[in-house]
Amino acid sequence: MQIDASSYADQLAYYEVYSAQNRYSTKLSTLQSQSSMLSKIDNALDALDNLLYKFTKPTGSFSQSAVSQSSEDYFSVNAAGYAKNISMDIFVKQTAASHQMVIETSGSETSDTFATIGNGTKFSIKIGTETHEFDIDDAFSSKGEGGSVTYQELINHINQELDGQVNASLVRSGGTMKLMLSSEETGEANRFEIVEGSAEGDASAFSGATTVKEGRDAIIYLGDPDDGGIELTNSSNTFTNIVNGVDITVTKANKTGDDTTNFSIGPDSSATMELLNEVITSFNSALSILNEATRSGSESEERGVLASDGQIRGISNELKNLIRTSYNGVSLFEIGLSLNKDGELELDEDKFKEASETYDLEEIFLGEAGLFKTMESSIEKYADYNTGSLKTKKERNATEQTRVNDKLDDLDTKYEMYYKRYLSQFTNLNNLMYSMSSISTLFA
Repeated sequence: MQIDASSYADQLAYYEVYSAQNRYSTKLSTLQSQSSMLSKIDNALDALDNLLYKFTKPTGSFSQSAVSQSSEDYFSVNAAGYAKNISMDIFVKQTAASHQMVIETSGSETSDTFATIGNGTKFSIKIGTETHEFDIDDAFSSKGEGGSVTYQELINHINQELDGQVNASLVRSGGTMKLMLSSEETGEANRFEIVEGSAEGDASAFSGATTVKEGRDAIIYLGDPDDGGIELTNSSNTFTNIVNGVDITVTKANKTGDDTTNFSIGPDSSATMELLNEVITSFNSALSILNEATRSGSESEERGVLASDGQIRGISNELKNLIRTSYNGVSLFEIGLSLNKDGELELDEDKFKEASETYDLEEIFLGEAGLFKTMESSIEKYADYNTGSLKTKKERNATEQTRVNDKLDDLDTKYEMYYKRYLSQFTNLNNLMYSMSSISTLFA
């Protein structure tokens, strides 16, 4: 009778490493779960920190603003949250425009000949005080036939040389093709002119280039232009920081005799509460993840993978204590912010609206010792990309996972060693049993 040497060797080798393998596999699974949870906590805190930065950045503001205009026909207004209590009358004299010129051609296709090479055809385009000279021969490529430069080669050459200052294109109208040159940017400073040098064929048409639109600046008046209004000019249609935090983009010119257009910027409590509710949602999300990680466990719920980590439990306690603290002598409960019975942050909007008329919310939330800056500092102790303690924990976890994986690899090696040893022993036993069986037949 032969025994299954391979099966027996496998079972005994497995028993040799089972205890350690089970221990290390369980340890690895725990480390992986902890690593995943640390990343969830880090991401949740980072998301909250990013929301807080919307308020605490240098141009940030707690109270948001709303813009109202007597008409939206002539300009639009973009206001930062900190721009408040502004009222202005605007009259748009003219909008800014790019400079455009058109040159008549005899061609009908982009592949038609613009000029032959070798004839010294040259011209210049002057932009402001800068002159760009063009030699038609330089536009020639292998695509041109018979030593000629096509219209397509010409516009490619112009666009390459002017690098976006002036754009050349070909347009068709009434069966004819025209060469159009347009300044990339608006404003008087971006006007250009074509200076003919020596030219033949269609190249000579540069001398008859027609200006279809003059480059011009935008001009507006602060106040009535006929009653002491202040004139402002700008090369583009957007007047940046016309007052701190306010940009105006003009879209249409007023007619002579039109009334000015008023715009005003005032507090927008709805927008403020909307942003605050985003912070509350993110805050509660972070608390929920922290609670999941550190729960003690019961018959109905599993113990958190970081329940024994005092520092992680401390993050949740620290965040909650920030809500229970007073800022600028005012408790958050007085302005409508509190923790409910489930430990979640909630906002009483009616109470908040009343408080906004009584308390200095900017100081309470954004003062140097205000809620948001204090919360930022607390979060960054843990979630800072370079120095946060969560980064250190994740690195230690990764190191420990590597160590445990190495141990499991060692066990694989030990298993192979035990397997070969037992396989050899059982194979020898089979051989011995076979020999004894053979001998016994001699005496049968």
